[in-house]
Amino acid sequence: MTGDISETERPQEQVALFIDFENIRYSVLNTYGREVGGQMLMEKARKHGLVTLSRAYADFSEHPDRVQRDLQVSGITAINVAAHKMGDSKKSGADMEMLMDIFETFLDRPFVKTFVLMTGDRHFIRAVTIARNRYGKTVIIAGVPGSVSNDLVEAAGSNFDPLVFEPVGATERFTSFVRFCDRLERSKPFITFKYISAAMSTSSEFPGLQEEEARQLVADAIRDGILMKEQRTDGYRVCKLNRNHGGVKDVLAGRAVTNLPEHHAAAAAAINAAMGILPGSPSNGGHSGGLSSHGGGNGGYGSGSSQGSYRPANQAFGPTAVDPQEEWRRRARELGLPDVEEEEEAMYRTGAPAPAPISDDEMGPE
Repeated sequence: MTGDISETERPQEQVALFIDFENIRYSVLNTYGREVGGQMLMEKARKHGLVTLSRAYADFSEHPDRVQRDLQVSGITAINVAAHKMGDSKKSGADMEMLMDIFETFLDRPFVKTFVLMTGDRHFIRAVTIARNRYGKTVIIAGVPGSVSNDLVEAAGSNFDPLVFEPVGATERFTSFVRFCDRLERSKPFITFKYISAAMSTSSEFPGLQEEEARQLVADAIRDGILMKEQRTDGYRVCKLNRNHGGVKDVLAGRAVTNLPEHHAAAAAAINAAMGILPGSPSNGGHSGGLSSHGGGNGGYGSGSSQGSYRPANQAFGPTAVDPQEEWRRRARELGLPDVEEEEEAMYRTGAPAPAPISDDEMGPE
């Protein structure tokens, strides 16, 4: 009997996962219009071996609370690095903290052979080259195609594992909207047009959605009979979910939506377009052309528009550019909806308390 170990008995390679969380989260939001999940990131790293160390770096005060909880549930340690104010802007120290931990891992955990760096920032090039050339490590860059420095990928020996997700589709947006309104109704005595719009624009279920865009969705929902308007005796104009609507019934029963209203689908697609999420967004492992924000002028993996912050929706709600405020006023007039100021005045006249702002925790489980 020989002392050779078979492939099935050989221990898996140990992997260290380091996540430049701000870079990755905003890249996913800008490209796919969805939140990145900790489980998604962990599954990507586990393809390369046993993940014995996993950390995500950011100033988490700038992100929703549920994001940090999701990382912890996924087994990823959230390293909070407070940003420092410099003049009128803030400077994040998360990159430097991540770099220091990478070098500490080289020294303290020599048995870790594979490093998965989830980032697109070329500031990590030197760490990558030292890892490969001086310490003999395998480095894999994982990032969203279109927001990764070409130089960074080349420094890793072209080991690029793209983070690819399906963009949010019209049916998914419709389902999220119905479930969101259902939870609002069950958690509050009543809900108004303004309240639904404001709650949507501040909820992480609709990342980056501006309040004008939320108003469009609510207006289309009323037009399509998904929401019903009612005038109360105390002056409130309230909205109620139409639970007899075919699409609403499908969502609340957990069935596939077979009755998606045409107007609502068009509105969802228009909002995706306004957010820069186009049909056929990167869905394969290839890299897109363009210049990286950190790529030093090299085309290949990065357009660089996703680094640093969520890109707000532009002024286009379709193929023709329009003024969002004017578009909203036009739709409101068509639907006979009150101006925000008029609605607030009705509240003050009656002395009735307005619904309190809703938090993610108040939403409860789906």
